Amino acid sequence: MYDLIIKGPKIYQENAVIADGTLAIADGKIKLVGCVDESIAAAKTLTFPANWHLIPGMIDIHIHGGYGCDVMDGELIGLEKISKNLPAEGVTSFLATTMTMGKEKIEKALITAANYKNARNSSVASELLGVNLEGPFIAPKKACAQEPKNILTPSIALFEHWQNLAKNSIKIVTLAPEIDGNLEMARYLTRHGVVVSFGHSDADYECGRAAIKAGYSHVTHLFNAMRNFHHREPNAVTAFLLDKNSSVEVIVDGIHLHPAILQLVFTLKGADNIVLISDAMRAKGIRDGIYEFGGHQVTAKDGQVRLADGALAGSILQLDAAVRNMLNYTSCSFAEVLKMVTSNPAKKIGVFERKGSIALNKDADLVILNEKYKVMLTLCKGRIAYERRT
Repeated sequence: MYDLIIKGPKIYQENAVIADGTLAIADGKIKLVGCVDESIAAAKTLTFPANWHLIPGMIDIHIHGGYGCDVMDGELIGLEKISKNLPAEGVTSFLATTMTMGKEKIEKALITAANYKNARNSSVASELLGVNLEGPFIAPKKACAQEPKNILTPSIALFEHWQNLAKNSIKIVTLAPEIDGNLEMARYLTRHGVVVSFGHSDADYECGRAAIKAGYSHVTHLFNAMRNFHHREPNAVTAFLLDKNSSVEVIVDGIHLHPAILQLVFTLKGADNIVLISDAMRAKGIRDGIYEFGGHQVTAKDGQVRLADGALAGSILQLDAAVRNMLNYTSCSFAEVLKMVTSNPAKKIGVFERKGSIALNKDADLVILNEKYKVMLTLCKGRIAYERRT
């Protein structure tokens, strides 16, 4: 006897699509996938139209907050509110993303995230998988929404202290490679299984190549907070776009990147090396207004968030909207875009053995999308975390 059976929709496995499929769940795991005998039984059966889609839960590896809360608040109740609201956009797991603020604030955020990860993930909510450390080892010239006064010189000893406070849950660190000591830091992090991400940097092409050689394998919100591209003076972005092994984050809200740039990125990097992120801050999911973000006053209005000088400061993007936008802006197929929010982020942070695809004995983190790719139902470890009522 299974706990739940889902029947009817297309089932998107990593390399195949099953039409009019059936999926069975027991003990929070996927136990059966395919076109199967009608005799199988479960405590509950859900049936959906054949033109709807059953996909793996989405993973947002770069999110600062939402719903009035921010990771840097360092509050358990805030992380819980974020976790419980994310399934409405199809996100079943995420990385709590920090900012360049004072040491005490960063340390409080790390301790709180680690405590929540280890003690509170039993609730029916998006699972906190770890921490994305965005700063403070970045370039002052490209701080943007990060606070320049809190930028620190690279310190392996400090990172080790923070990783200890985070109970070994820091998965990604953003480093500006032109800063003295960050290439050494990158080599250390790579040896210890932490993803090194290029970002908030004024580095040129040669520095980008040196960064890749030192272990950089990812790019933080591509093109944003980086040296502009010049055809006679290529920047570090050029090196990462040409590198076949590095992945890139993109914010697909129609504001941070022009559709033509997204098509260019897709052409160069392919579906396997792109990760869609929200980079969302506390205004996501609530009304427009004035908010605090990274120690700055920002304005959320008309789908975007800006500093007083007009610079972009995070987003209020929902990840399911990013999927729809990518389909509209580029030549990507739906199966290709799915990789960018499921298997790609899962592989990048080392959780693909249990997340990121529909396969036997993986966590039953699942999302039902209708024919317009809108979220209708989200399951977190086999339990309903969100259900659209209209």
